[in-house]
Order: sequence, then structure tokens, then C-alpha cells
Amino acid sequence: MRHYYAASNTYGTNLSHDSIGWKAHMFGSKSDRDEWVDDHCYSENGNIVAESADSKTAHKIAGKSKHKHMISEPGDNSFEWTY
Repeated sequence: MRHYYAASNTYGTNLSHDSIGWKAHMFGSKSDRDEWVDDHCYSENGNIVAESADSKTAHKIAGKSKHKHMISEPGDNSFEWTY
């Protein structure tokens, strides 16, 4: 099964993926990923906080997770890794 990825950071996406605050999200379809990014793209202040990501970026973010497992988000088809 092919996966599609997004990345989010409460501090904004203008930060390096090596910075704190990143979450990697995995989706089963491109449309689910794109809808999620559209719904979560901007913070309350108007900062860009979510973006589409490729597999390499998502796994880089996920690899920094101390939990070493995926966290399922109830109610949708995505998984989230937190750093």
C-alpha cells in the first residue's frame, strides 16, 4: 500500500526538520493527506504550520521520536509521530 505524508510544527514550517516541535503524519490516500494539510495549514496567527512531505522527510522526523511507534489519530486514517 502506498502512503502519503505531511509534516507539521506548532512553531512554523520555516524551521529545519532537525528542530523541535515536528510531527509526521501518514495517510492512506493523497486526497486524505491534501485535505488534512488544507485544514491544518495555518495557525491562529496565520503562520504556516503544516505542509505535504515526502517519505524521506516524514521518516526523518519520525526517526527522532523517543516513542518509536506510531500514534493513531482517532476518527481518521492517519498516523502521527511526534518529536
